[in-house]
Amino acid sequence: MSSIILKNISKQYYHDSYAVRDLSLEIKHKEFIVLVGPSGCGKSTTLRMIAGLEEITEGSMYIDEREVNSVEAKDRNIAIVFQDYALYPHMNVYNNMAFGLKMKKIKRNEIKDKIEKTTEILDIKNLLYRYPSQLSGGEKQRVALGRAMVKEPKVFLLDEPLSNLDAGLKARMRLEIMELHKKLDATFIYVTHDQTEAMTMADRIAVMKDGLVMQFDTPSNIYNKPDNIFVAKFIGSPQMNVFEVYVQCGKNGVSIVKDGEAVSVNNADTERIKKYSNKKILAGVRPEHIKIHNDNNSAENFLSAKLYIKENLGHEIYYHFNSGKDNSDIIVRTIPEMDVVNNHEYRLWINPEKMHFFDAENGNRI
Repeated sequence: MSSIILKNISKQYYHDSYAVRDLSLEIKHKEFIVLVGPSGCGKSTTLRMIAGLEEITEGSMYIDEREVNSVEAKDRNIAIVFQDYALYPHMNVYNNMAFGLKMKKIKRNEIKDKIEKTTEILDIKNLLYRYPSQLSGGEKQRVALGRAMVKEPKVFLLDEPLSNLDAGLKARMRLEIMELHKKLDATFIYVTHDQTEAMTMADRIAVMKDGLVMQFDTPSNIYNKPDNIFVAKFIGSPQMNVFEVYVQCGKNGVSIVKDGEAVSVNNADTERIKKYSNKKILAGVRPEHIKIHNDNNSAENFLSAKLYIKENLGHEIYYHFNSGKDNSDIIVRTIPEMDVVNNHEYRLWINPEKMHFFDAENGNRI
């Protein structure tokens, strides 16, 4: 088993600001957890505290119900893979993988067996007698994973392991790490600033900002039910469209109004929004939940907007519009079959069942 509990964990440096504040997570055995957030949010510091490489200032950490705050890194049965791979340049692949086992005084035959088994899983047997300078980025990554695997740890920690790879290799290595997780009886905790890695790899995601966990949930819930405006805009590419609206309650139901144009509210949030009648809130809608229309006579659930730029990605296009007096930027994602022209006015249909609503003051989901 390899469950991990972080209970009100904080990290403070030299009486300065907190790098991590009051963080609590319960991670189940064999879960694949991703810590994601912008640079400086505390995700790597959290990983280093789990590894025992950073001292916990406040709070407690448990591995399989045993408190490990005072347990040294080498005794936690945790392996960490760093962004720069940290391979010894003067050792070949075999000796890089064997080094940690030799330090533990494991017998030579047992070391050989572990390395053979690991290199077979990772398909790197042909690299055993090469040196790091003779390896590609992807090969270095596999060797770094192999060096961690031979220790047979309960927990794998991966700190931005794919950030130095090109896009094609990064996509392939994502799949390889996911396959590796399936084969091993271990818990994976993975740090990245890349939301694509987070969404595609994780069982659950912890979205972090300024040392705080903003939401800890499944990829589906993070995307479809963001707890706050930060998560809503951080997860998703292009990011969620967010604009200020006023709530209007009448005999025909609840609507949100932007620059005199109304969109009916027709989802699970309707009752909660009523208490914001005649008040300002933030409305959000993802680019794929907006449709472009040429019909200027359309009224219900439409906003007027002017197209100012197109991003053609081949399989889809991102259309950027300006809307309203404040020139709100609205992005629409659609297939590349529409005949739309820059600097023309269009009507944007907002899917009322797919809208998200946030408190204008604290940014929390309504």
